[in-house]
Order: sequence, then C-alpha cells, then structure tokens
Amino acid sequence: MTDNSTPKRTISFPSSPLFGHIREVIIVLGSYIAYMVVRKFIGIDLGDIAVDNASKVINFELSFGFFWEPHLQRWAAESAKSFLVFLNWAYVLTFYPVIITTALFLYTKDRPKYHYYRNIVLLSFVIALVVFAVFPLAPPRFMPEYGFIDAIAKYGPSWYSSRDAVEYYNAFAAMPSLHFGWTALFGVLYFRTGKRPLQVWGLLYPTLMFFAITITGNHYMIDAVAGGVLMLSSFLVYESILKYTSKVRLLLVIPSLTRRQRS
Repeated sequence: MTDNSTPKRTISFPSSPLFGHIREVIIVLGSYIAYMVVRKFIGIDLGDIAVDNASKVINFELSFGFFWEPHLQRWAAESAKSFLVFLNWAYVLTFYPVIITTALFLYTKDRPKYHYYRNIVLLSFVIALVVFAVFPLAPPRFMPEYGFIDAIAKYGPSWYSSRDAVEYYNAFAAMPSLHFGWTALFGVLYFRTGKRPLQVWGLLYPTLMFFAITITGNHYMIDAVAGGVLMLSSFLVYESILKYTSKVRLLLVIPSLTRRQRS
C-alpha cells in the first residue's frame, strides 16, 4: 500500500546571526522612520493651536514661579556666550551618538537588557505621538514676545537652524522632550551599572541636556518634566505588559500540564 500524501511544507526563517542583526536594524530604523512620519502629519496646520498652547505653558510656569528660561538665555548670551555655543553643539551633536553607542554596547554585551530598554524606547514613541496630537506645542524659540531667541539660529551651528523648513520635521512637538526623556533613561541605565565613571556620566549628561534644551530655546522646563514622566510611564506600561504576558503563559501552561498528568 503506497502513501500518496504529499509532505507538508514548512516555512523556515533564516536563523543566522547576520539575519538577526539585519532584523534588529529594520525594527529600530523602521520604527523611528514611522515615528517621524506620523509626528510630521499630526502637526500639519496646528501652528495657531501650538502657539496658544505655548502661551498656556508660559502662564502656567509664571503662576508657579519657575518661568526662568528667558532669563537663563539672556544670562548665557550676555555673560557666558561660549557656554551657550557649547550647549548648542551639545544639543545637536551628542544626542544620537550617545544613544547609538550605548545601544551598540548593550546589543553586543547584554542582549536581554538591550531588548528591554529598546522596547521601552519604542513604547515611548507611541505615547509621545498621542501627546503631540492632543497637545501640539510651539517651542520657546517661536515666542520672541516673551524674550526668547533661537540660540542655534543666532549662534550656530547654522546648518541645523534650517530644520524647521525640512519636510519631515514637526516643530510643534515640544512636549514631551524626548531629548531629555531618553537622556534620563540612559542616565538611569548608566547609574545602575555600579561603575563610578558611568554613574557620574549618568548624572552629568541628563543635567547637561536639561540646560541644553532650555537655554537653546527648544524646550520649556516643563517639557523636560513631561519627558521624564513619559519614560516612567513607558517603563510602567512595559512592566505591566511583561507581567500580563507571564500570567497568560502560566494560564496556558497549567492546563497543558494537567492534561499530561491525566493521560
């Protein structure tokens, strides 16, 4: 008796390390591109609302007595111009190199920790986009009537000051500040290493970025607070997801074990 049944075809995916690296690049780069595209489109024709929200933020800071950003800018421009220029360049040049270097180090040395922090960052994309859509906000450099200047446009680097004209750029996504939020997240990561030089860097770099985002006129102080809240929220949501999936797996495993014991 012959068996005329055809063998089942199975779909197999490459399991080589190279494929894994390529897949990770696609996940991260694809997510970032999608984030930038969505962020751009949710900011179309919201200029008037963003400026109105900026006035509300400024009045909120005034009411609580911490509207210090224009005073810091004025002090830096008049008394510490070199420091202001340094902050401009720190804002422009340090952010992505620090993120990429840290990510590559974790990816090669501690893959589970890399995936953990990568997922928190990707989750922050989603939450940030919701906030950008609900509360578009013009940055301080768009509010000269309150004494603000665009420090990067005035003191350089000049090539970065043209970012507002770039097609994919949404200038009204000031709150929350991902510059500060991600920096604070990586600061926690550095501090948890237990190594003194990295712990010092984990405190120093978020502090530097806080002054960079405010003195350059790109963010209000409350944007930094919102950035910190964003990352804390992303962490709590991701931890809840992990706990939920663990419970689901447990609920699926227990019935399976019970059936095996009965058979």
